[in-house]
Amino acid sequence: MKKLYIQRDRNCEIIHYQNYADISKDQYQVLLIQYLKKTKPDKLKFNPTFIEVIDGRLRFGMAKHYGVLSVDLNIILNVFA
Repeated sequence: MKKLYIQRDRNCEIIHYQNYADISKDQYQVLLIQYLKKTKPDKLKFNPTFIEVIDGRLRFGMAKHYGVLSVDLNIILNVFA
């Protein structure tokens, strides 16, 4: 079983899941924000918003960007490993 670590209110919550569908949209949004805070904090000003997960890639949009951006979930999870 995989583990996903999501920080909420300065605490670390461990969520067990078997596939990416077990994670809610709110949890993905939190994960995206944490990832960007750690890797590209300047992008937070564009209000990144989770859209969906397709084929192991987290897809999201940002203000003033005309398109859908994506990042591999393994990359995001490795940042927190």
